[in-house]
Amino acid sequence: MNRDDYRHLLLSGTVTFPATFPQIGSISLISESIPCGREGHKQREILIIKEFPSAKVTISRKVFADNVRAVFIPQDPNRVSYDCGRWLLAKEITAFLRGKERVLGIVFVSETESTLLEVRAGMTAGESAQYYPPLPNDRSFNHYGGHPEQRHIMSGDGSDDSHAAPTRSRSPELRSMFVERLGAEALFSCDGHDDISLAMFSCDATDSLSDS
Repeated sequence: MNRDDYRHLLLSGTVTFPATFPQIGSISLISESIPCGREGHKQREILIIKEFPSAKVTISRKVFADNVRAVFIPQDPNRVSYDCGRWLLAKEITAFLRGKERVLGIVFVSETESTLLEVRAGMTAGESAQYYPPLPNDRSFNHYGGHPEQRHIMSGDGSDDSHAAPTRSRSPELRSMFVERLGAEALFSCDGHDDISLAMFSCDATDSLSDS
């Protein structure tokens, strides 16, 4: 396998940091002590990629260096082209970055690789007070409930019953209407979580009912 084919193989299934071409980031290599259970701690090399979307925002990502597929260092940072620059593949990355304070370039990481994201942004007090991190139903795992399926439920007496089984808030009449209009298979396609399906189909179903 020649070098070009090897690069093509490594770049399959990757995302880039920064995400938008031709933006480039500041890339540096550090060594940190990582907890390893009974073994205590061990040193691992970590790649830090910083980008600056605006004058008041800095985005920093950390990823284990041995999990980075490739790094591209452009010949001219002001005119980025994949045809003009240096490609670092796999183990070449750490060998090149050791001893350097930083380089400017683009990092290629598998889209399923774990990263630690940090965002530093200048805000007014009012903006900061209204800022809220990703919600429980966003793409990432539900860090708020501790489990993707866990819901916050209040018992009939007003007490907190967060670990109770999810309840179905829809009335039997409404459920029957959706079964008739949409079919039981579509309604219960979410393995019992029919509220999700009801929310998806409620607009179309109610529109069709109003026309009939």
